[in-house]
Amino acid sequence: MAITVTIAPCRADRLPNGRMRLPLQLLEIAQAMSDDCDGDPIRILDSDGQEAAVIGRRDVEIELF
Repeated sequence: MAITVTIAPCRADRLPNGRMRLPLQLLEIAQAMSDDCDGDPIRILDSDGQEAAVIGRRDVEIELF
């Protein structure tokens, strides 16, 4: 089983005061998820569904629905 994070393109948002808000990097999100799940693997897919990266231990498999 695997926890999967799908990479999707995102852009910076402009706030009403003119400042830019940048979205959190997906690899940082995956690392935080893996850390919160005691190092369980987070598989990151690109827009074609191909595995782009794995964060955490590769020997443990968990699936969330």
